[in-house]
Amino acid sequence: MPIGWVMFWRLVGLVIPFFIIVGAVDWYQTGKFGRPGSETAILIIIMNCLFGGMYWRIGVHMKWVADRAK
Repeated sequence: MPIGWVMFWRLVGLVIPFFIIVGAVDWYQTGKFGRPGSETAILIIIMNCLFGGMYWRIGVHMKWVADRAK
């Protein structure tokens, strides 16, 4: 649980700037201010990759802790 909590907040630290950049690029290209479409395929793929990376890192950390506990 503690490792998952830390990894979650690290992911949040990545996602918030990412969406700020995506929103700025969308505003620059379209001139519309607001939330870009969150249901676009590329954003769904990117978010799934980020979540997959988070769960993978949690697994790596848990394995490292289990190996050190022996």
